[in-house]
Amino acid sequence: MIRFFTLFLLFSVLMAEAQITEVPKEVKRIQVKFPDSTQGWKKKNNIKLLINQSLYENWQSGGVSNIELKTHFKHNFNYQKEDLIWDNTLLVDYGLSKVNGFEIRKTQDKMEFNSIIGGKLPGMWSYSYFVNIQTPLTNTYNYDKDLNKENRTAGVLAPLYIATGPGFMWKKSNDMYINIAPITAKSIYINGHVHKYDKELDRFVSNDEKELYGVLPGESFKHKLGFYSSALLKVDLASNIKMENRVSLYSNYLNNPENVDLDYSMHVTMKVNKLLTTQFMFRTRYDNEEYAGLQIQESFGVGFNFNI
Repeated sequence: MIRFFTLFLLFSVLMAEAQITEVPKEVKRIQVKFPDSTQGWKKKNNIKLLINQSLYENWQSGGVSNIELKTHFKHNFNYQKEDLIWDNTLLVDYGLSKVNGFEIRKTQDKMEFNSIIGGKLPGMWSYSYFVNIQTPLTNTYNYDKDLNKENRTAGVLAPLYIATGPGFMWKKSNDMYINIAPITAKSIYINGHVHKYDKELDRFVSNDEKELYGVLPGESFKHKLGFYSSALLKVDLASNIKMENRVSLYSNYLNNPENVDLDYSMHVTMKVNKLLTTQFMFRTRYDNEEYAGLQIQESFGVGFNFNI
């Protein structure tokens, strides 16, 4: 009996040892596949640097030497898999100028984030939900009236615009889409104090004294409910010339719906070589609560283009 037990124990140890030595081989043979969290995502970064310079010395017809630097940054990260579409774009436009005899001044400042998620419907349509966020990144001043920069007219989160709502999106490609959101909530937030020059009082007034950016005096928020629509169109004007158009419209159901807010921007880029480009930028805004008229901004220059 003892011999049998001893033989059984020895046999068990040898079998266990054989199985243990086989474990590494089995682990190598078994392949565990985890879901790829990056599958379906497409990302693209683009940076444009634009430089303008004017030099005047003993020029009898007049003129002021100046140099201006502008940057345009765009980050796209889009997702598409089966019936789900999710497009995200971060845009940053920032510019500085140095005019002879004056300190450095800001000429351009905009941060905008757009996100649209949708589920496919028949054809090119999909139901959607969007978020649009806009704000300046640094303080802005009225340089003509405020040389000491004591009264900022705008700044980070001052104002902050947030628009969001459900709707329907028609999308032909990543270069062409229209989003319609008939029930959109839009909020305006002012962080701290901002000012505006009052011609009648001949001084700066703050948002504690006067309604600025549509927000009532002494308050920080204003909420709206209305109709929102946005569109994107990218066109190749030639083999080396590309034009990108973005436009958004908003009508407030609760107050003067006939006053439609407009925000349109156009970037035209002409590629000289792999690095060097010329660029024309045009932007126009209409928001009766900001300014009772059309706001226009444009620039043209030679710059550098990087895709990263």
